[in-house]
Amino acid sequence: MRTSSPGDVFASNDPYYGGVTHLNDMVLATPVFYEGRMIAWVSNIAHWNDVGGNVPGSMSTEATEIFQGGVRIPAVKLFEEGRENKAVFDILYVNTRLPDYLKGDLWAGIAGLRIGERRILELAGQIRCRHLRGGRCRLYGAW
Repeated sequence: MRTSSPGDVFASNDPYYGGVTHLNDMVLATPVFYEGRMIAWVSNIAHWNDVGGNVPGSMSTEATEIFQGGVRIPAVKLFEEGRENKAVFDILYVNTRLPDYLKGDLWAGIAGLRIGERRILELAGQIRCRHLRGGRCRLYGAW
């Protein structure tokens, strides 16, 4: 995530990359830019119904390894500078028994990110601050 740009959206569900406990939990995140500078991240975590694996619902009580739980998604860009990475979407869509549910979960998460980004930008505009860190504005040197 060192090379983040406006319009990027990241996804990950891999417990070995952090943030979740099993493959059904998908993290979506996007950087928020204000006046050309990244000032914040917005993210959400949601439980998706089915991400592949050896049983419907992707949560087998007999699984002996992570691969039996479904598709592993490391931190990848779903969107790069606002452009959809169709290959990643296709990987998600073909690795589920419930593609309509997955699409709904995915696009609801993306909509949530967009709302969060809009709210952060509204706040940044109201306080006229370039640097939002830890829930407070560093006013000194901001302008």
